[in-house]
Amino acid sequence: MPRFQTSIATRSLGQSLRDAIVEAGSLGAMGVQFDVRREVSPSEFTGTARRDLLHLLGELGLRVASGVFPLRHALCDAQELDRRLSSLKEAMSFCGQLGANTFCVAPGHVPAPDDAAGMATVGGILNELAAHANHVGVVVCLTPVRESAEDLVRLVGLATAGPVAVDFDPAHFAIRGDSASDALRTIHPHVGHLQMRDGRRGSGGTGQETAVGRGDVSWAELLALLEEMEYSGWMTAIRNDAQDGPADVARAITLVQRALTGHQVS
Repeated sequence: MPRFQTSIATRSLGQSLRDAIVEAGSLGAMGVQFDVRREVSPSEFTGTARRDLLHLLGELGLRVASGVFPLRHALCDAQELDRRLSSLKEAMSFCGQLGANTFCVAPGHVPAPDDAAGMATVGGILNELAAHANHVGVVVCLTPVRESAEDLVRLVGLATAGPVAVDFDPAHFAIRGDSASDALRTIHPHVGHLQMRDGRRGSGGTGQETAVGRGDVSWAELLALLEEMEYSGWMTAIRNDAQDGPADVARAITLVQRALTGHQVS
């Protein structure tokens, strides 16, 4: 029996934070993912505000599954690097205080594998973040932007000061024209979080996000692979580009619930 834990990115619901949390509970999710830069920030949720937030989640039987921190510049961009790292560490500490064990961040542009100096810089940054994450009880998960499965494995392998994992996004690989299932086979030892997103490769090398089950991702195969690898981490329903986010994330949650009860999924 798979042990999938489902959560919903509250930002995908297009509602106030409180209403989005209540909606996530009504859809049958086990947890929520917060944007800890724009939605639930450490500076705004201190003391009473943080306790009230956790109390609401507890009343609904929800947990904070993960935090995501969007960057304005690439992780290894020299511009304001110290400030960026300080903000990331503060956000990681905040996620730990909320009870989340997963912290997702997209590194953006990274040097080519043959750029030894650039890769050493990235490695140093990842090790600094990994050491802090280890201290506050979270795992940094890298969200792909342009990277192949092999690129991601190479990136997480640079970290030696603590675990760094992959925020696996099936839509990313579908939009690249890659098989999400093949990518998972390559990355699976390093998956720390999984996005329930779908996508489709278009003509001329373009692509777009779609509702789950309406893109190029083979969800039956992907969920079977996750069961085989005994994945027990969080799977978060996320819709970045839709007018009907609630319906799309509900569809994603239903798909996983059907898998949990042994029903066939498409």
